[in-house]
Amino acid sequence: MLAILFSFLIQLPFDLLSDFVIYAESTDLVPWGSDLSTNVGYPRFPKLVSSMVVLSPYVLSVATGLILGDAWVSFSSKHHKNAHLAFRQSVSHFAYFWSVFTTFSHYCSSLPFPTSGLREGKRFFGVEFFTRALPCFTALHALFYINGVKIVPEEIFHLLDDVALAHWIMNDGYKAASGLALCTDSFTVPDVVRLMNVLMVKFGLDCTLFMKGGKYPRIFIRTSSMPRLRALVLPHMDPSMIYKLRG
Repeated sequence: MLAILFSFLIQLPFDLLSDFVIYAESTDLVPWGSDLSTNVGYPRFPKLVSSMVVLSPYVLSVATGLILGDAWVSFSSKHHKNAHLAFRQSVSHFAYFWSVFTTFSHYCSSLPFPTSGLREGKRFFGVEFFTRALPCFTALHALFYINGVKIVPEEIFHLLDDVALAHWIMNDGYKAASGLALCTDSFTVPDVVRLMNVLMVKFGLDCTLFMKGGKYPRIFIRTSSMPRLRALVLPHMDPSMIYKLRG
């Protein structure tokens, strides 16, 4: 077996061989999926490789929080079999955006790009990235979308953990009085109630539903639950977004 391994190694380019030796000698332990290298600039994955790409537990948690917020999962066209995840943020939130891109660069073929548009009648300047189209994102689309409409799946109780909650807040949370509100405008009232059930039962947070403008359901986490909420999510918050949790 050693002879076969050696004969394989001597055929590798020197740079790959040196990488192999470095990793082989490393004794550091890291959680699986927390130290993924970037694939930006690499060519299109063969079908077999694409089918083998999975989301690590941490990346799945981040994706869950993003999809509950500003991210979306879609197909480039009706002819594409696999979906990709896309995420956009204002340039004022670039620090957070870049930390998210770093997490997903393992699944991307290109760097982020600038974008602009209108939001509430004002010009919006932002940055955006999208991942490769892969079966793992197709599975996310099947979970979070029905007939092209984003929904809250029944599995959200298991998917929404501390990491996902932190990213949901960084996306769609804002200070409201001495508590925190979550913009859930695009979801139906039953979907929002399902999210509230998870917040109350799984995380022990005291929250209520209110209607923004009389028609958009939003969640308000009461002041009494803010110390508990901070303890849950602060370890996973980007420093640039911690202001949302200040009293």
